[in-house]
Amino acid sequence: WSPDGKWLIVTHGRLILLWRTPTVELGWQFVKDKRLAGHHDDVVDLAWAQNSQFFASCSKDGTVRLWSTVPRDDFQSMALLEHRSPVRAVFLSEDLQYIYSMSRDGQLVSAKYTL
Repeated sequence: WSPDGKWLIVTHGRLILLWRTPTVELGWQFVKDKRLAGHHDDVVDLAWAQNSQFFASCSKDGTVRLWSTVPRDDFQSMALLEHRSPVRAVFLSEDLQYIYSMSRDGQLVSAKYTL
């Protein structure tokens, strides 16, 4: 669940499904908003940004990806390719300045970025 409660992300193998949570306007139904692809192996962890506008995913393929929940002119989804083994966990800093990720071999990567 996103921090604001408006989104739910679910993984299925390599895919990420982004759902809008039920509201009166949506007829109290979950609505699939996006089907995101880009990882080449199973997605193992997801992390939300505090503002619920972005989330990160990591995969057994050794990549970390950053995604947006809504289209933005100033943002394009990106992949970080710093790991040599499957990535087990991903975290976003509260100030949205860093992505942290940990791989199976114990490597911790800290990547600075600007949103």
